[in-house]
Amino acid sequence: MAVFGNCFMNSCHDDQQPSEDETPSVTISGETKSATQFAADLLDIYYVWNKEIAKDLPRLDPDTCTNPFQVVQEIRYHDPATGVEDKWTFLTSQLSSLKESVEGIQTTYGIVYKAGKAPQGSANYLVAATIYDDSPAAKAGLKRGDIIAQINGKAVTEETMQEMNLQSSVTLTTGSLKDGQLVPDGNTLQLTAVKMYTNPILHHQVYDINGKKVGYLCYSSFDLESVGLLIELFKEFKKAGIEELILDLRYNGGGYVVTELVLASMLAPEAVAHNPKAVFEREQYNSVIMETFKEEGISTETCFQTSWNYTAEKNGIDFVYDTSDANLGLKKIYGLITVNTASASEALLGGLMPYMEVETIGTNTHGKYCTGQMLSPEDIYSKYNTAIKEWGMYVMISIYQNANGETPCMPNGIKPDKEVAEGIDLVPWGDERDPLLRTALESAGKVYETSAEGRSASQGILVKDIPHTAAFGKRIALPVLLNSL
Repeated sequence: MAVFGNCFMNSCHDDQQPSEDETPSVTISGETKSATQFAADLLDIYYVWNKEIAKDLPRLDPDTCTNPFQVVQEIRYHDPATGVEDKWTFLTSQLSSLKESVEGIQTTYGIVYKAGKAPQGSANYLVAATIYDDSPAAKAGLKRGDIIAQINGKAVTEETMQEMNLQSSVTLTTGSLKDGQLVPDGNTLQLTAVKMYTNPILHHQVYDINGKKVGYLCYSSFDLESVGLLIELFKEFKKAGIEELILDLRYNGGGYVVTELVLASMLAPEAVAHNPKAVFEREQYNSVIMETFKEEGISTETCFQTSWNYTAEKNGIDFVYDTSDANLGLKKIYGLITVNTASASEALLGGLMPYMEVETIGTNTHGKYCTGQMLSPEDIYSKYNTAIKEWGMYVMISIYQNANGETPCMPNGIKPDKEVAEGIDLVPWGDERDPLLRTALESAGKVYETSAEGRSASQGILVKDIPHTAAFGKRIALPVLLNSL
Protein backbone atom coordinates (compact mmCIF):
# COMPACT_ATOMS: atom_id res chain seq x y z
CA MET A 1 0.00 0.00 0.00
CA ALA A 2 2.97 2.30 0.67
CA VAL A 3 3.68 2.31 -3.07
CA PHE A 4 0.70 4.62 -3.48
CA GLY A 5 1.09 6.65 -0.28
CA ASN A 6 2.06 9.87 -2.03
CA CYS A 7 -0.96 9.68 -4.31
CA PHE A 8 -3.26 10.69 -1.46
CA MET A 9 -1.72 14.16 -1.45
CA ASN A 10 -3.75 14.79 -4.61
CA SER A 11 -6.98 13.10 -3.58
CA CYS A 12 -9.04 16.19 -2.66
CA HIS A 13 -11.14 18.01 -5.24
CA ASP A 14 -11.39 21.59 -3.97
CA ASP A 15 -11.77 22.98 -7.49
CA GLN A 16 -14.83 20.88 -8.33
CA GLN A 17 -18.40 21.94 -7.70
CA PRO A 18 -21.10 19.60 -6.34
CA SER A 19 -24.22 18.89 -8.33
CA GLU A 20 -27.43 20.43 -6.99
CA ASP A 21 -28.83 17.16 -5.69
CA GLU A 22 -25.91 16.86 -3.24
CA THR A 23 -26.30 20.36 -1.78
CA PRO A 24 -27.17 19.76 1.88
CA SER A 25 -30.19 21.23 3.55
CA VAL A 26 -28.94 20.02 6.93
CA THR A 27 -25.66 20.16 8.79
CA ILE A 28 -23.26 17.39 7.78
CA SER A 29 -21.59 15.60 10.68
CA GLY A 30 -17.85 15.26 10.97
CA GLU A 31 -18.21 11.50 10.70
CA THR A 32 -20.07 11.74 7.39
CA LYS A 33 -17.53 14.24 6.04
CA SER A 34 -14.62 11.97 6.93
CA ALA A 35 -16.38 8.91 5.51
CA THR A 36 -17.11 10.76 2.26
CA GLN A 37 -13.48 11.79 1.89
CA PHE A 38 -12.40 8.22 2.63
CA ALA A 39 -14.68 6.89 -0.13
CA ALA A 40 -13.47 9.53 -2.60
CA ASP A 41 -9.81 8.70 -1.89
CA LEU A 42 -10.30 4.98 -2.37
CA LEU A 43 -12.16 5.37 -5.67
CA ASP A 44 -9.67 7.93 -6.93
CA ILE A 45 -6.58 5.83 -6.23
CA TYR A 46 -7.50 2.15 -6.16
CA TYR A 47 -10.70 1.74 -8.20
CA VAL A 48 -10.04 -0.21 -11.40
CA TRP A 49 -12.35 2.15 -13.31
CA ASN A 50 -11.11 5.35 -11.64
CA LYS A 51 -10.67 7.28 -14.91
CA GLU A 52 -14.07 6.24 -16.19
CA ILE A 53 -15.86 7.67 -13.12
CA ALA A 54 -13.59 10.71 -12.65
CA LYS A 55 -16.32 13.09 -13.77
CA ASP A 56 -18.62 11.79 -11.01
CA LEU A 57 -16.13 11.90 -8.13
CA PRO A 58 -17.02 15.54 -7.27
CA ARG A 59 -20.30 14.14 -5.93
CA LEU A 60 -18.20 12.79 -3.05
CA ASP A 61 -17.29 16.26 -1.84
CA PRO A 62 -17.22 16.06 2.01
CA ASP A 63 -18.63 19.59 2.29
CA THR A 64 -21.76 18.84 0.27
CA CYS A 65 -22.40 15.09 0.19
CA THR A 66 -25.02 13.99 2.73
CA ASN A 67 -25.31 10.32 1.75
CA PRO A 68 -21.98 8.74 0.68
CA PHE A 69 -23.52 5.23 0.74
CA GLN A 70 -25.95 6.16 -2.02
CA VAL A 71 -23.49 8.22 -4.05
CA VAL A 72 -20.90 5.41 -4.14
CA GLN A 73 -23.59 3.05 -5.41
CA GLU A 74 -24.78 5.55 -8.04
CA ILE A 75 -21.35 6.38 -9.50
CA ARG A 76 -20.06 2.80 -9.81
CA TYR A 77 -18.90 2.05 -13.35
CA HIS A 78 -21.49 0.90 -15.88
CA ASP A 79 -21.09 0.60 -19.65
CA PRO A 80 -24.38 -0.33 -21.37
CA ALA A 81 -22.55 -0.88 -24.67
CA THR A 82 -20.39 -3.75 -23.37
CA GLY A 83 -22.53 -4.92 -20.46
CA VAL A 84 -19.62 -4.41 -18.04
CA GLU A 85 -21.07 -3.16 -14.76
CA ASP A 86 -19.73 -2.86 -11.23
CA LYS A 87 -22.48 -4.24 -8.98
CA TRP A 88 -20.21 -4.91 -6.02
CA THR A 89 -18.31 -1.86 -4.76
CA PHE A 90 -19.99 -0.46 -1.66
CA LEU A 91 -19.34 1.62 1.43
CA THR A 92 -20.16 0.31 4.91
CA SER A 93 -20.12 1.64 8.45
CA GLN A 94 -19.95 -1.95 9.81
CA LEU A 95 -16.70 -3.30 8.42
CA SER A 96 -16.10 -5.77 11.25
CA SER A 97 -19.46 -7.46 10.61
CA LEU A 98 -18.70 -7.64 6.89
CA LYS A 99 -15.31 -9.25 7.52
CA GLU A 100 -16.88 -11.78 9.87
CA SER A 101 -19.54 -12.70 7.31
CA VAL A 102 -16.83 -13.29 4.69
CA GLU A 103 -15.11 -15.55 7.20
CA GLY A 104 -18.32 -17.54 7.55
CA ILE A 105 -19.11 -16.07 10.96
CA GLN A 106 -22.60 -14.64 11.17
CA THR A 107 -25.68 -14.43 13.34
CA THR A 108 -27.98 -16.86 11.60
CA TYR A 109 -30.63 -19.55 11.77
CA GLY A 110 -28.42 -21.60 9.46
CA ILE A 111 -30.83 -21.62 6.49
CA VAL A 112 -30.24 -20.62 2.89
CA TYR A 113 -33.50 -20.76 0.96
CA LYS A 114 -35.12 -20.53 -2.46
CA ALA A 115 -38.65 -19.25 -3.05
CA GLY A 116 -41.51 -20.82 -5.00
CA LYS A 117 -45.15 -20.26 -5.84
CA ALA A 118 -47.70 -23.08 -5.85
CA PRO A 119 -49.30 -23.63 -9.28
CA GLN A 120 -52.77 -23.75 -7.73
CA GLY A 121 -53.82 -20.93 -5.42
CA SER A 122 -50.59 -18.93 -6.02
CA ALA A 123 -49.37 -19.35 -2.43
CA ASN A 124 -45.71 -18.50 -1.85
CA TYR A 125 -43.41 -20.85 -0.01
CA LEU A 126 -39.71 -21.29 0.78
CA VAL A 127 -37.54 -24.32 0.16
CA ALA A 128 -34.51 -25.00 2.35
CA ALA A 129 -31.59 -25.03 -0.11
CA THR A 130 -28.83 -25.36 2.47
CA ILE A 131 -28.90 -26.18 6.17
CA TYR A 132 -25.58 -25.63 7.91
CA ASP A 133 -24.37 -28.27 10.34
CA ASP A 134 -24.94 -27.56 14.07
CA SER A 135 -27.14 -24.55 13.25
CA PRO A 136 -30.48 -23.81 14.94
CA ALA A 137 -32.26 -25.03 11.79
CA ALA A 138 -30.30 -28.30 11.73
CA LYS A 139 -30.93 -28.92 15.43
CA ALA A 140 -34.65 -28.31 14.85
CA GLY A 141 -34.65 -31.06 12.22
CA LEU A 142 -34.96 -28.93 9.07
CA LYS A 143 -33.39 -30.59 6.02
CA ARG A 144 -32.47 -29.55 2.49
CA GLY A 145 -35.60 -29.71 0.34
CA ASP A 146 -38.05 -29.09 3.20
CA ILE A 147 -40.87 -26.66 2.40
CA ILE A 148 -41.59 -23.70 4.68
CA ALA A 149 -45.27 -22.77 4.33
CA GLN A 150 -45.59 -20.04 6.98
CA ILE A 151 -43.42 -17.54 8.83
CA ASN A 152 -44.57 -16.64 12.34
CA GLY A 153 -47.98 -18.10 11.50
CA LYS A 154 -48.40 -15.86 8.46
CA ALA A 155 -48.17 -16.45 4.72
CA VAL A 156 -44.77 -16.22 3.04
CA THR A 157 -44.45 -12.71 1.56
CA GLU A 158 -41.67 -10.20 0.97
CA GLU A 159 -42.63 -8.62 4.30
CA THR A 160 -42.58 -11.83 6.34
CA MET A 161 -39.29 -12.91 4.74
CA GLN A 162 -37.78 -9.57 5.72
CA GLU A 163 -39.27 -10.01 9.18
CA MET A 164 -37.55 -13.39 9.48
CA ASN A 165 -34.21 -12.00 8.32
CA LEU A 166 -34.29 -9.10 10.78
CA GLN A 167 -35.57 -10.83 13.90
CA SER A 168 -33.46 -12.88 16.31
CA SER A 169 -36.12 -15.58 16.59
CA VAL A 170 -38.76 -17.00 14.29
CA THR A 171 -41.47 -19.67 14.13
CA LEU A 172 -41.57 -21.64 10.88
CA THR A 173 -44.38 -23.93 9.77
CA THR A 174 -43.45 -26.65 7.32
CA GLY A 175 -45.73 -27.99 4.59
CA SER A 176 -45.95 -29.78 1.26
CA LEU A 177 -47.36 -29.45 -2.24
CA LYS A 178 -50.42 -31.62 -2.87
CA ASP A 179 -52.21 -31.50 -6.22
CA GLY A 180 -50.47 -28.21 -6.95
CA GLN A 181 -51.58 -26.56 -3.71
CA LEU A 182 -49.47 -25.54 -0.72
CA VAL A 183 -50.63 -27.36 2.40
CA PRO A 184 -49.18 -26.45 5.84
CA ASP A 185 -48.71 -29.62 7.90
CA GLY A 186 -48.97 -27.96 11.32
CA ASN A 187 -45.38 -28.84 12.23
CA THR A 188 -43.83 -25.71 13.75
CA LEU A 189 -40.16 -25.05 14.42
CA GLN A 190 -38.97 -22.44 16.93
CA LEU A 191 -35.59 -21.02 15.88
CA THR A 192 -33.33 -18.53 17.65
CA ALA A 193 -30.44 -17.10 15.64
CA VAL A 194 -26.92 -17.67 16.97
CA LYS A 195 -23.50 -16.32 16.04
CA MET A 196 -21.68 -19.23 14.47
CA TYR A 197 -19.19 -20.38 11.84
CA THR A 198 -20.96 -21.78 8.79
CA ASN A 199 -18.68 -24.50 7.43
CA PRO A 200 -18.72 -24.19 3.61
CA ILE A 201 -17.83 -27.87 3.07
CA LEU A 202 -21.43 -29.01 2.73
CA HIS A 203 -20.88 -32.58 1.50
CA HIS A 204 -18.29 -34.91 0.02
CA GLN A 205 -18.22 -38.51 -1.15
CA VAL A 206 -16.75 -40.89 -3.73
CA TYR A 207 -18.68 -42.68 -6.49
CA ASP A 208 -17.50 -45.84 -8.24
CA ILE A 209 -18.40 -45.80 -11.95
CA ASN A 210 -17.35 -49.06 -13.57
CA GLY A 211 -14.15 -49.09 -11.55
CA LYS A 212 -13.42 -45.39 -12.04
CA LYS A 213 -13.45 -43.35 -8.82
CA VAL A 214 -15.19 -39.98 -9.11
CA GLY A 215 -15.10 -37.58 -6.17
CA TYR A 216 -17.81 -35.10 -5.22
CA LEU A 217 -17.35 -31.90 -3.20
CA CYS A 218 -20.06 -29.37 -2.47
CA TYR A 219 -18.39 -26.12 -1.37
CA SER A 220 -20.22 -22.87 -0.59
CA SER A 221 -17.59 -20.21 0.23
CA PHE A 222 -13.87 -19.58 -0.20
CA ASP A 223 -13.20 -18.64 3.42
CA LEU A 224 -9.89 -19.00 5.25
CA GLU A 225 -11.06 -21.26 8.07
CA SER A 226 -11.92 -24.12 5.72
CA VAL A 227 -8.48 -24.33 4.06
CA GLY A 228 -7.04 -26.87 6.51
CA LEU A 229 -10.18 -28.98 6.24
CA LEU A 230 -9.99 -28.90 2.44
CA ILE A 231 -6.38 -30.06 2.42
CA GLU A 232 -7.17 -33.02 4.68
CA LEU A 233 -10.20 -33.88 2.54
CA PHE A 234 -8.14 -33.84 -0.64
CA LYS A 235 -5.61 -36.17 0.96
CA GLU A 236 -8.53 -38.55 1.61
CA PHE A 237 -9.63 -38.18 -2.03
CA LYS A 238 -6.07 -38.96 -3.10
CA LYS A 239 -5.97 -42.14 -1.00
CA ALA A 240 -9.29 -43.17 -2.57
CA GLY A 241 -7.67 -42.82 -6.00
CA ILE A 242 -10.22 -40.51 -7.57
CA GLU A 243 -9.54 -39.70 -11.23
CA GLU A 244 -12.21 -37.05 -11.76
CA LEU A 245 -13.93 -34.58 -9.44
CA ILE A 246 -17.41 -33.09 -9.43
CA LEU A 247 -16.96 -29.66 -7.86
CA ASP A 248 -20.35 -28.32 -6.79
CA LEU A 249 -20.17 -24.52 -6.67
CA ARG A 250 -23.87 -23.87 -7.33
CA TYR A 251 -24.30 -21.72 -4.19
CA ASN A 252 -20.71 -20.44 -3.92
CA GLY A 253 -20.56 -16.65 -4.19
CA GLY A 254 -16.78 -16.50 -3.82
CA GLY A 255 -14.38 -15.40 -1.11
CA TYR A 256 -10.63 -15.05 -0.69
CA VAL A 257 -8.22 -15.25 -3.64
CA VAL A 258 -5.68 -17.13 -1.52
CA THR A 259 -8.22 -19.90 -0.78
CA GLU A 260 -8.98 -20.09 -4.50
CA LEU A 261 -5.26 -20.54 -5.19
CA VAL A 262 -4.98 -23.30 -2.56
CA LEU A 263 -7.83 -25.19 -4.24
CA ALA A 264 -6.29 -24.66 -7.67
CA SER A 265 -3.01 -26.18 -6.46
CA MET A 266 -4.84 -29.40 -5.55
CA LEU A 267 -7.02 -29.51 -8.69
CA ALA A 268 -4.58 -28.65 -11.47
CA PRO A 269 -2.43 -31.31 -13.15
CA GLU A 270 0.45 -32.09 -10.82
CA ALA A 271 3.11 -30.86 -13.24
CA VAL A 272 1.33 -27.51 -13.44
CA ALA A 273 0.69 -27.15 -9.71
CA HIS A 274 4.38 -27.76 -8.96
CA ASN A 275 5.60 -25.37 -11.65
CA PRO A 276 6.26 -21.93 -10.06
CA LYS A 277 6.33 -20.36 -13.54
CA ALA A 278 2.88 -21.62 -14.57
CA VAL A 279 0.51 -18.64 -14.54
CA PHE A 280 -2.79 -19.18 -12.74
CA GLU A 281 -4.13 -15.65 -13.22
CA ARG A 282 -3.24 -12.07 -14.06
CA GLU A 283 -4.70 -8.91 -12.54
CA GLN A 284 -5.41 -5.79 -14.60
CA TYR A 285 -5.40 -2.73 -12.31
CA ASN A 286 -6.08 0.88 -13.26
CA SER A 287 -3.48 2.59 -15.43
CA VAL A 288 -1.80 4.46 -12.57
CA ILE A 289 -1.25 1.33 -10.51
CA MET A 290 -0.17 -0.69 -13.57
CA GLU A 291 2.41 1.96 -14.43
CA THR A 292 3.63 2.10 -10.82
CA PHE A 293 4.01 -1.66 -10.72
CA LYS A 294 5.94 -1.57 -13.99
CA GLU A 295 8.33 1.05 -12.64
CA GLU A 296 8.83 -0.93 -9.43
CA GLY A 297 9.30 -4.22 -11.27
CA ILE A 298 6.24 -5.76 -9.59
CA SER A 299 4.50 -8.60 -11.39
CA THR A 300 0.72 -8.67 -11.72
CA GLU A 301 0.79 -12.43 -12.36
CA THR A 302 -0.03 -15.08 -9.78
CA CYS A 303 1.61 -18.42 -10.47
CA PHE A 304 0.74 -21.82 -9.04
CA GLN A 305 2.31 -22.64 -5.70
CA THR A 306 2.05 -25.36 -3.09
CA SER A 307 3.10 -23.58 0.11
CA TRP A 308 1.95 -20.47 1.96
CA ASN A 309 3.65 -18.93 4.98
CA TYR A 310 1.90 -15.78 6.19
CA THR A 311 2.35 -15.36 9.92
CA ALA A 312 0.47 -12.97 12.19
CA GLU A 313 3.73 -11.66 13.63
CA LYS A 314 4.96 -10.55 10.24
CA ASN A 315 1.84 -10.09 8.12
CA GLY A 316 -1.07 -9.76 10.56
CA ILE A 317 -2.65 -13.06 9.57
CA ASP A 318 -1.94 -16.73 10.28
CA PHE A 319 -2.02 -18.67 7.03
CA VAL A 320 0.56 -21.44 6.93
CA TYR A 321 -0.36 -24.35 4.65
CA ASP A 322 1.24 -26.86 2.30
CA THR A 323 -0.51 -28.76 -0.52
CA SER A 324 2.52 -30.45 -2.05
CA ASP A 325 1.17 -33.92 -1.13
CA ALA A 326 -2.53 -33.16 -1.68
CA ASN A 327 -2.66 -32.77 -5.46
CA LEU A 328 -5.11 -35.28 -6.96
CA GLY A 329 -3.61 -35.67 -10.41
CA LEU A 330 -7.07 -35.23 -11.91
CA LYS A 331 -7.94 -35.90 -15.54
CA LYS A 332 -11.14 -33.85 -15.53
CA ILE A 333 -13.32 -31.57 -13.42
CA TYR A 334 -17.09 -31.18 -13.63
CA GLY A 335 -18.14 -27.75 -12.35
CA LEU A 336 -21.75 -27.54 -11.15
CA ILE A 337 -22.86 -23.93 -11.60
CA THR A 338 -25.90 -21.64 -11.29
CA VAL A 339 -26.61 -17.92 -11.11
CA ASN A 340 -25.42 -18.20 -7.49
CA THR A 341 -21.92 -19.22 -8.65
CA ALA A 342 -19.81 -16.08 -8.59
CA SER A 343 -16.43 -14.42 -8.38
CA ALA A 344 -13.74 -16.69 -6.87
CA SER A 345 -15.78 -19.69 -8.06
CA GLU A 346 -15.82 -18.37 -11.62
CA ALA A 347 -12.14 -17.41 -11.41
CA LEU A 348 -11.15 -20.88 -10.18
CA LEU A 349 -12.88 -22.65 -13.06
CA GLY A 350 -11.59 -20.10 -15.58
CA GLY A 351 -8.04 -20.30 -14.22
CA LEU A 352 -7.97 -24.08 -14.63
CA MET A 353 -9.42 -24.12 -18.16
CA PRO A 354 -6.07 -23.50 -19.94
CA TYR A 355 -4.55 -26.57 -18.26
CA MET A 356 -7.22 -29.27 -18.06
CA GLU A 357 -10.70 -30.30 -19.14
CA VAL A 358 -13.37 -28.42 -17.19
CA GLU A 359 -16.94 -29.36 -18.10
CA THR A 360 -19.56 -26.99 -16.69
CA ILE A 361 -23.09 -28.21 -15.90
CA GLY A 362 -26.09 -26.21 -14.71
CA THR A 363 -27.12 -22.68 -15.62
CA ASN A 364 -25.32 -19.42 -16.40
CA THR A 365 -23.13 -18.10 -13.57
CA HIS A 366 -23.43 -14.67 -11.93
CA GLY A 367 -20.63 -12.93 -13.87
CA LYS A 368 -18.29 -11.37 -11.26
CA TYR A 369 -15.07 -10.68 -13.16
CA CYS A 370 -13.21 -8.35 -10.82
CA THR A 371 -11.21 -8.60 -7.62
CA GLY A 372 -12.06 -6.44 -4.63
CA GLN A 373 -10.44 -5.56 -1.36
CA MET A 374 -11.99 -4.64 1.96
CA LEU A 375 -10.18 -1.49 3.06
CA SER A 376 -10.47 0.50 6.28
CA PRO A 377 -9.22 4.01 7.14
CA GLU A 378 -6.22 2.56 8.98
CA ASP A 379 -5.18 0.76 5.80
CA ILE A 380 -4.63 4.03 3.93
CA TYR A 381 -4.17 6.84 6.47
CA SER A 382 -1.55 7.40 9.14
CA LYS A 383 -4.06 9.65 10.91
CA TYR A 384 -7.82 9.78 10.56
CA ASN A 385 -11.01 10.75 12.36
CA THR A 386 -11.63 7.89 14.83
CA ALA A 387 -15.38 8.35 14.27
CA ILE A 388 -14.92 6.34 11.03
CA LYS A 389 -12.87 3.54 12.61
CA GLU A 390 -15.60 0.98 11.75
CA TRP A 391 -16.13 2.33 8.26
CA GLY A 392 -14.76 0.54 5.24
CA MET A 393 -15.23 -0.10 1.57
CA TYR A 394 -15.32 -3.22 -0.54
CA VAL A 395 -13.76 -1.68 -3.65
CA MET A 396 -13.04 -3.32 -7.02
CA ILE A 397 -9.30 -3.00 -7.62
CA SER A 398 -8.69 -5.18 -10.69
CA ILE A 399 -10.09 -7.43 -13.43
CA TYR A 400 -8.70 -10.96 -13.41
CA GLN A 401 -7.62 -13.03 -16.41
CA ASN A 402 -6.42 -16.61 -16.84
CA ALA A 403 -3.14 -17.69 -18.46
CA ASN A 404 -4.69 -17.23 -21.92
CA GLY A 405 -5.62 -13.62 -21.14
CA GLU A 406 -9.31 -14.54 -20.90
CA THR A 407 -11.99 -13.87 -18.31
CA PRO A 408 -14.58 -16.54 -19.21
CA CYS A 409 -17.31 -15.05 -17.00
CA MET A 410 -17.05 -11.50 -18.40
CA PRO A 411 -19.47 -9.83 -18.78
CA ASN A 412 -22.49 -12.11 -18.35
CA GLY A 413 -21.19 -15.20 -16.58
CA ILE A 414 -19.96 -18.62 -17.69
CA LYS A 415 -22.36 -20.35 -20.07
CA PRO A 416 -22.59 -24.04 -19.10
CA ASP A 417 -21.48 -26.77 -21.48
CA LYS A 418 -24.61 -28.68 -20.47
CA GLU A 419 -27.59 -26.60 -19.40
CA VAL A 420 -29.56 -28.22 -16.58
CA ALA A 421 -31.94 -26.41 -14.22
CA GLU A 422 -31.78 -27.25 -10.53
CA GLY A 423 -35.47 -26.49 -10.05
CA ILE A 424 -37.08 -26.23 -6.66
CA ASP A 425 -37.64 -29.90 -5.74
CA LEU A 426 -34.39 -30.24 -3.84
CA VAL A 427 -32.91 -33.50 -2.58
CA PRO A 428 -30.09 -34.12 -0.05
CA TRP A 429 -26.53 -33.41 -1.16
CA GLY A 430 -25.04 -36.39 -2.97
CA ASP A 431 -28.45 -37.81 -3.89
CA GLU A 432 -28.31 -38.96 -7.51
CA ARG A 433 -31.83 -37.67 -8.14
CA ASP A 434 -30.31 -34.18 -8.17
CA PRO A 435 -30.36 -33.18 -11.87
CA LEU A 436 -26.97 -31.39 -11.86
CA LEU A 437 -25.14 -34.17 -10.03
CA ARG A 438 -26.83 -36.85 -12.11
CA THR A 439 -25.81 -35.15 -15.36
CA ALA A 440 -22.21 -34.99 -14.14
CA LEU A 441 -22.25 -38.68 -13.22
CA GLU A 442 -23.68 -39.48 -16.66
CA SER A 443 -20.84 -37.51 -18.25
CA ALA A 444 -18.42 -39.51 -16.11
CA GLY A 445 -19.84 -42.72 -17.59
CA LYS A 446 -22.69 -43.79 -15.31
CA VAL A 447 -25.74 -45.15 -17.14
CA TYR A 448 -29.30 -44.58 -15.85
CA GLU A 449 -32.50 -46.05 -17.20
CA THR A 450 -33.89 -42.54 -17.60
CA SER A 451 -31.86 -39.41 -18.25
CA ALA A 452 -31.53 -36.50 -15.83
CA GLU A 453 -33.35 -34.29 -18.32
CA GLY A 454 -36.38 -36.58 -18.10
CA ARG A 455 -36.95 -35.79 -14.44
CA SER A 456 -39.38 -33.01 -13.59
CA ALA A 457 -37.37 -29.99 -12.48
CA SER A 458 -40.10 -28.58 -10.28
CA GLN A 459 -43.64 -29.14 -9.09
CA GLY A 460 -43.92 -25.46 -8.32
CA ILE A 461 -43.20 -22.28 -10.24
CA LEU A 462 -39.83 -20.75 -9.40
CA VAL A 463 -40.27 -17.20 -8.12
CA LYS A 464 -36.72 -16.30 -7.24
CA ASP A 465 -33.42 -17.97 -6.56
CA ILE A 466 -31.33 -17.60 -3.43
CA PRO A 467 -31.51 -13.93 -2.38
CA HIS A 468 -28.21 -12.10 -2.73
CA THR A 469 -26.79 -9.82 -0.05
CA ALA A 470 -24.89 -6.64 -0.82
CA ALA A 471 -21.63 -8.56 -0.47
CA PHE A 472 -22.59 -11.32 -2.91
CA GLY A 473 -19.96 -12.03 -5.53
CA LYS A 474 -16.76 -11.88 -3.50
CA ARG A 475 -13.22 -12.23 -4.78
CA ILE A 476 -11.15 -10.65 -2.07
CA ALA A 477 -7.44 -9.98 -2.01
CA LEU A 478 -5.93 -10.18 1.47
CA PRO A 479 -4.29 -6.96 2.69
CA VAL A 480 -1.11 -9.00 3.17
CA LEU A 481 -1.08 -9.82 -0.53
CA LEU A 482 -1.25 -6.19 -1.61
CA ASN A 483 1.19 -5.14 1.12
CA SER A 484 3.66 -7.69 -0.21
CA LEU A 485 3.62 -5.84 -3.52
